[in-house]
Amino acid sequence: MERRIDVIFSIEIGYEPESKDRIEAKAPSPMQEIDDALKACTFGRFHIQMLATALVGLVASVLVSNSTAYLLPNAECDLRMDLLEKGMLNAMPYIGMMLSSLIAGFLTDTFGRRLFLVYGYGGIFLFTLLAGSSQSYEVLLTAKFFEGILFIIIAVDCRSLAPFGFWTTVVFSCSVLVHYEI
Repeated sequence: MERRIDVIFSIEIGYEPESKDRIEAKAPSPMQEIDDALKACTFGRFHIQMLATALVGLVASVLVSNSTAYLLPNAECDLRMDLLEKGMLNAMPYIGMMLSSLIAGFLTDTFGRRLFLVYGYGGIFLFTLLAGSSQSYEVLLTAKFFEGILFIIIAVDCRSLAPFGFWTTVVFSCSVLVHYEI
């Protein structure tokens, strides 16, 4: 049976060995300095506000992608839709998502995430309000299409919780992402 022995050396800063070979201590990298600063800040009100904002994004994404199925039985009677029209209404948010996903990441990286989050949430609010109060099939279809376009713009920024990883330590951001996905 083979035994393995690990030896740990510690180097004191300012210690000068008697030999000619000097061992210089490495300065911490910028990422290590940032991680140390984040550890010193701990978890606080800012992180709770950030998680609440991400929760709003998650709820908005669930409502946009799943609310059409709940509208269909009532909309079928009120708007006298046939099977093809119901299928188009159900597919319209996903068509908007497919068309805008090609450029959403590029635009948010180019012009900044805050701009797209603010206008994305505002636009989803307006188009969801428009869809909820629509009296014609065409208005409902158009509102659902634009909900899908705006959804993918906010999903690029919020749903992944990427900003949360920048403002927490590695250990904490990993545990939050695990609990978020559950």
